[in-house]
Amino acid sequence: MIKLYAIKDKASSTTQAPFPVQCDRDAVDGFKALVNDNKTSIGKHPEDFELYHLGEYNPRLMAFSLNNDPKFIISAQELKQ
Repeated sequence: MIKLYAIKDKASSTTQAPFPVQCDRDAVDGFKALVNDNKTSIGKHPEDFELYHLGEYNPRLMAFSLNNDPKFIISAQELKQ
């Protein structure tokens, strides 16, 4: 199963396109890299961004299983170093 995540921009009430990774740790690690890069909008305004788990994709069945409600994982502010 491949997990699907999205980054929510609270300031604009939008989300970036969903992205696939193998596990929560990989998603958090990628998000953390963006948070701590001051060249990105996430790095410049960490108070505005949060990471959510949206569901899973089964490549064998070519089927999605989405959460009824996105699951909050972590805020950018929690990862800012």
